Amino acid sequence: MNITRRNLLLGTSALVVASAPSSLFGAPAPLAAATRAATAAVSTAIKRPVLIGTTIESGMFKNLALSLISLQSTAGYAYPAILDENGYPTSTPQYNIYGVIKVPSNITPSTQMVLKWTGTGTIQLARGAPGFTVIAGGPFVSGSAAYNLTATGSNARIVFSFATSVPSTVSFNFLAGKTFQNLANVVLCRLSDESAIDLATTPEQMIDDSFVALYQSLNPGTVRPMGWTNPNYGNISQLKYVAPWRTSIGVSTQRWVPRAWAGVTSGVDAYTCAAQKDATSSYVNGEMIQLQFASANTSANVTINSGGRGAVRVLSTSCRQLSAGQIGANSLATLTYDGLLGAFLWQKDGQTACIPYEFQIAFANRINANFWCTIPAYFDDASVTALTNLVRDKLSSSLSAYLEYGNEIWNWMFPPALWAQARGAALGFPTDNNRQIYGWYGLRVRQVMGLATAGWAPRSTAQLKRVMAFQAFGPLASTNTYRFQGADLSGAKFPTYKANGFQDYNAAPNRPIDYCDVLSYATYYSGAQCTNFDATYVSNGAASIAGLLAAADDYATAVPAKMTSALAFLDSDIRAGKLSGSGAAGAQTLLALSSTAQGGVGIYPAWEAVAKTFSKVVVCYEGGHESWYPSVQTCTTLGISTTYGGPTGKIALLLQGYKLSDAFTSLARDQIAQFMSQPHSQGAAWLLISGTNQWGLSTGDCYAAKFKSWNAVSTLNQ
Repeated sequence: MNITRRNLLLGTSALVVASAPSSLFGAPAPLAAATRAATAAVSTAIKRPVLIGTTIESGMFKNLALSLISLQSTAGYAYPAILDENGYPTSTPQYNIYGVIKVPSNITPSTQMVLKWTGTGTIQLARGAPGFTVIAGGPFVSGSAAYNLTATGSNARIVFSFATSVPSTVSFNFLAGKTFQNLANVVLCRLSDESAIDLATTPEQMIDDSFVALYQSLNPGTVRPMGWTNPNYGNISQLKYVAPWRTSIGVSTQRWVPRAWAGVTSGVDAYTCAAQKDATSSYVNGEMIQLQFASANTSANVTINSGGRGAVRVLSTSCRQLSAGQIGANSLATLTYDGLLGAFLWQKDGQTACIPYEFQIAFANRINANFWCTIPAYFDDASVTALTNLVRDKLSSSLSAYLEYGNEIWNWMFPPALWAQARGAALGFPTDNNRQIYGWYGLRVRQVMGLATAGWAPRSTAQLKRVMAFQAFGPLASTNTYRFQGADLSGAKFPTYKANGFQDYNAAPNRPIDYCDVLSYATYYSGAQCTNFDATYVSNGAASIAGLLAAADDYATAVPAKMTSALAFLDSDIRAGKLSGSGAAGAQTLLALSSTAQGGVGIYPAWEAVAKTFSKVVVCYEGGHESWYPSVQTCTTLGISTTYGGPTGKIALLLQGYKLSDAFTSLARDQIAQFMSQPHSQGAAWLLISGTNQWGLSTGDCYAAKFKSWNAVSTLNQ
């Protein structure tokens, strides 16, 4: 895809609208004989063929405090200076330090909860009315619990429940002006989980049992918790800076590392700061500095001199000069040093969230799925080796590991692609055919997979699956030549490449492709008219979606025959739809993926031919259905009634009804079968994003009612 996958929330009012039952829609359209045969063969030829990708979700951990996100404080306050390695205040905060904890939907008002810690502190859970009911631990409660629950003291423990209703989130606050000393081991959990948390000694034991059971019911052959690593906008450069899984409260939120804290800067534009505790005598690739800029930048020419080690450029994570004022006065930031560019890359706030890999591996172990490990783009060599060793040692002996460098390092929407382009340019690669991005990616994949191969020993290499990922709709020839085969990775061709000490990797058996076992792309699909994003709706225009508007009108009548017709239209649109008026075929329908995209060949056959050339299997890294409704604003832009748009609009309700029908089961199964019918295809994929959105398998969070696509995936994986 060429756009960020966002969490688009569907209003709860849309969820209670009655949808057409499967009996109303009738039996799904007959499949062609080849598709029927492929569908039947999927579960027998390859066991558990569907990979599930996932993001950070509510209720992942027995201790809900580990799901704390969006940690922050009042703008201008350098609160990281008082946080310890585990994210706890070590002294009195000047302002509240706060974040958000999502409450899973399977917690009810009758569920008894526990809030406790060791050491001294004051923590407030804020929700507003109707507040909380305190069951035990009253002496630790300060003030009324009718709105918020304020707990204070040493070694506090409170048993409570949510009064009347359970909120979807609570605000978690370390309160300003209060004493904090030796605070540790904050637990927010169900009373029934308290003992298990206290006795837990492994990361497997800290993951919520109900959460595990849900994913076990999907029974994926492989799990790819890419969203737990946040590679698209991440700035993690060293494994040692990922939060400690045993003791940290900040495993799901931005992180401030005391060893990387350099205090407050001096100067304007030409900034200076102290050296952080982890600083070496000179800047090293992947070095991280966290600080507060006292003054805003007034020009694009920004430098930083840390500990007198010399002034170096400061660029954005997209490797562009900063605009004036982009660094705000008294703002917090994380800088990551790029040795090839000779610059620090600036990113607002802390190190981006990354669930500790111990938890990621433990989750794979608990659901008995192969582990697809996303290696952050900035990771240095030592971290690649250390991470490989960790996966080697902790992943169950019966499971395999898929190692992938970054995520979609071709997607211009994500900074790593622009960073790769800048690195490719620094090595002298030409601008045509994406050669700068493909060249750097190919080089780093070859380096990373070489390190991983060595680091995997003595475990069997049959359990190590090294991934070469690429864009499904990308150019075949240049992807093959420069990304796979590393045609530009030659010192003879590019002196700057040689001068930087890089080896030649443009000839077998040392090309990037030679150090990979799996080719991987994403298989997202949507209708021609019921498309995926607002921008696509606008590009297509109102006249092109006349059929969709008519179907939405028919569905809204609640007349059974018209609802049946509307659902049939939507099914046909996603399978092989065309735009109204022009008759142009949809670019991401099932038909496009199987036979018309990539120059009339189809996505699957086109990349199958490449896979055959290199004798590699194909396993998708992401995929799934992504048709979505237009926003109200987009309806206004298109000049159509706003009743069609938004989460309660006619198109949303039509989609909801379709996704709750048996036809959606057939659609999902057929798409997977079409992909799996290719000889080298070994695994399809579905990206499961938490919450209600176009990629979800549920109507809400993972505990909510399921769409029929859940049935399709779980059945194929049996």
